[in-house]
Amino acid sequence: MDTVFDITVASETVQLSTGGTGEASFTVSNKTAGSIRGRVVLAPASPEIAPWLKLQGDSERTFGPNKSEQFVVKVAVPSGTKAGKYNFRLDAVSVARTDNDVIEGPTVGIPVPLAAPNPPVRFHWWWVVAALVVIGALTLVFKLIPGNDVVVPNVVAKNEADADTALTTANLKLGTEQQVITKDLSQIDLIQSQQPAAASKVPAGTPVNVNVAVAIVTVPPLKNLTYDAAKQALAQVHLTINTVTNVNQPGVTVGGQVLDSNPEAGSQLQSDSSVNLTVQAAFVNVPNLSGLNSFAAMALVAANNLTFQLDGSPIASNGVPQIVSDWSPKGQVPIGTAITINLPGVKRAPPRNLTQILTLRAK
Repeated sequence: MDTVFDITVASETVQLSTGGTGEASFTVSNKTAGSIRGRVVLAPASPEIAPWLKLQGDSERTFGPNKSEQFVVKVAVPSGTKAGKYNFRLDAVSVARTDNDVIEGPTVGIPVPLAAPNPPVRFHWWWVVAALVVIGALTLVFKLIPGNDVVVPNVVAKNEADADTALTTANLKLGTEQQVITKDLSQIDLIQSQQPAAASKVPAGTPVNVNVAVAIVTVPPLKNLTYDAAKQALAQVHLTINTVTNVNQPGVTVGGQVLDSNPEAGSQLQSDSSVNLTVQAAFVNVPNLSGLNSFAAMALVAANNLTFQLDGSPIASNGVPQIVSDWSPKGQVPIGTAITINLPGVKRAPPRNLTQILTLRAK
């Protein structure tokens, strides 16, 4: 089966700085003559290096006909990592064909060198004594000097990430989170209340507990929408797409068109839940026409959401339908592709639908 993507890398080895950082630059190219919605996925050779890798930018993009997209993977190797070569890939898959095999990119190596040995440190007991004296003095100062508390910032109406940043800046931390139901969709994922309250003075490091809004939302109608339109409709009610199942439904000639959803439209879900989609496959398999007569072959091609053209006469001089001698292309092709059916005899215009096929056969 031909692949729709080609993946190359600028260098198959990541050059690490003295701080253990580096990057790898990948080029993912659309090999087809049509636009494709694709997604790239990091594939570390071992789970331990997954935290080292971070993809810059969106992982899911639209690839124009015969166009390429650049992806940069930042690498940060923790200090003290055992010397050796660690590998990873950047793989790609068509969003409309997620049930097919992932297209694997080239393997990229991260060579981690041996760490330079630290020079021996001479130990002096007076260091311990001095450290204890300093710690004791600082502890006494903090106990005696008033005003050592910090002011709690107002995190109400912020999302979790912004609240965490504000609290960290104030030398505090985000505590427990409890969910509260709201009917206002604009408040979903936003903090509704906090404890301690804003402007309170508390010791540094105190956790601030928050209540975060969630809502019960309705799955919107998704049938007959494109994948991108369905994704946008779900996002408007704070829902996401989970799995996508591609099928080839006769009579549906738009690749990526949503055929069904689970849960179905009108179902009630908590915000930030996910919905499974069944969509029309953008690529379909050309059926095997070997041994079929011209009419059976044309009907089977049409039933698979493909068009056809005849090279030869569908009916022999004695009125019997001709047997297919060959057809092209074969394998997997974009939906709606014209299949050339080779038949003996002089080429004639093909019937365009099943009614015309049956009418011609009756003659």
